[in-house]
Amino acid sequence: MENKTVLSLVFFFVLMMLSVDVYAQAAPGGTGGFKGACDNVVLFFQNFETLLKAVSVLVVTVAIVFAGYQIAFAHKRLSDVAPVLIGGLLIGGAAAIAGWFTAGWTGGATTC
Repeated sequence: MENKTVLSLVFFFVLMMLSVDVYAQAAPGGTGGFKGACDNVVLFFQNFETLLKAVSVLVVTVAIVFAGYQIAFAHKRLSDVAPVLIGGLLIGGAAAIAGWFTAGWTGGATTC
């Protein structure tokens, strides 16, 4: 009885180790496997970069409008609204920073 349990455990672990190789192979349709997963990751980061660019334009615009309103109508000095401008530019710069990390991924030049 004990030999069957040990043998079944060994068989189970060997099967688990071999199943990783099976999942890494490309599917007959050509969309699965590692290449498909790599393409999904690249697409995710490209979409994320596009989203950051759109949000950064909005954030910088709002920061400049707010600072301009404060200077023009609330009689604030530039030093009073400098934190808003600096914060807006840093948040807006997130798209550029993401672009540096994903620069080689555009145009299908992926190397996964």
